Amino acid sequence: MAQPRTAEEFTAHITSDLTWRIREISDVRSTASAALPPVSRAILRASVPLMYAHWEGHVSLVSRTYMDFLARRRLRYSSLKECFRLNAFFATIRRMTQTRFSHPEQIAFLTSVINSGEAQFRHVDQDVLSSRSNLNSEVLQNLCCLLSLDIRQFENDFDFLDKILLYRRNNIAHGQFIEIDVSMLRDMSDRVIEMMRKFNNLVDNEVNLQGYRARVIATVPRIT
Repeated sequence: MAQPRTAEEFTAHITSDLTWRIREISDVRSTASAALPPVSRAILRASVPLMYAHWEGHVSLVSRTYMDFLARRRLRYSSLKECFRLNAFFATIRRMTQTRFSHPEQIAFLTSVINSGEAQFRHVDQDVLSSRSNLNSEVLQNLCCLLSLDIRQFENDFDFLDKILLYRRNNIAHGQFIEIDVSMLRDMSDRVIEMMRKFNNLVDNEVNLQGYRARVIATVPRIT
């Protein structure tokens, strides 16, 4: 599918991605419920890495599509919320944490940040969006900060994400035996689908309501 250029195309693109993922999770849940042991046991365990893959996959696709959507609009950083400027300086900041910058280099970096308002957002640094195959609550918070999304919407999901979904996925993916029953699968799949929909809706609203734009502060002329 071609990359979206309008808000309507953006909504259709991420909705299509969400739809097939929910359908596959639902198919696996139905198959696991209908299967008999020992096949059902294998399907139930295999469903956990699959659910995590859909969670990370959808969040990744929506995030990258959002950033690409903004980059194609060639907006100046001064017209965007300040969080998006991290995209322009992420590579330099990463180098600064790995090597010691000289004072002239530090001054040049600060100057570029100060003068970045007139630069256009044209390219996306893919590393700034990386989940590093571990989309836990910390990575989600960083991602929401970058995209200016309300992380409070996910606060009740942190324990589920870290202590249930990721814990079970990591152990199963590394060959550990964890028993998964139909009830556990149903609860996990409902929660994963809910989180995917939540992230999808938050970003979709930002695009359609142009929530990515910087707030314009009206100035009242002083009366002398």
